[in-house]
Amino acid sequence: MTAPELEPPWHPVQLRVSLPPRPDVLAVARELTRAFLALRPADGAPAPERIVEDALLLVTELVSNARRHAPGLCRLHLSLHPCRLIVEVEDSSPLLPRLRPADLSGRVGGIGLHVVHRVAAYVRTVQIAGNGKRVEAELDWLDLL
Repeated sequence: MTAPELEPPWHPVQLRVSLPPRPDVLAVARELTRAFLALRPADGAPAPERIVEDALLLVTELVSNARRHAPGLCRLHLSLHPCRLIVEVEDSSPLLPRLRPADLSGRVGGIGLHVVHRVAAYVRTVQIAGNGKRVEAELDWLDLL
């Protein structure tokens, strides 16, 4: 199946927000993501519920990791395209996330990045000049149409 044809030029619907280090940051990030995905992109089709749930999972894991491993603000950027969503989270830590062996012993931490890689079509990390990094993950739903 191919992506829907769109009239050029087409631009994604985007949300960029700085998230302060507060106790409810994950709930705020999830609420913003759910509200954002209720918007209709240029093709007029809302994101399927499975994608909304996967997006909430990605946002939760990526923001949680940013809060856990980097001081200060983190930035959430959502970019909605026809049949795909790009989730980006920036933080101030120059240390790149690394997949470590999954620890299923019940301790907190250690499996979030595995979840992100399992759910997303792709994941990559980009160093930000000066300081910090951006973790990008893409969900697509062309196969759900």
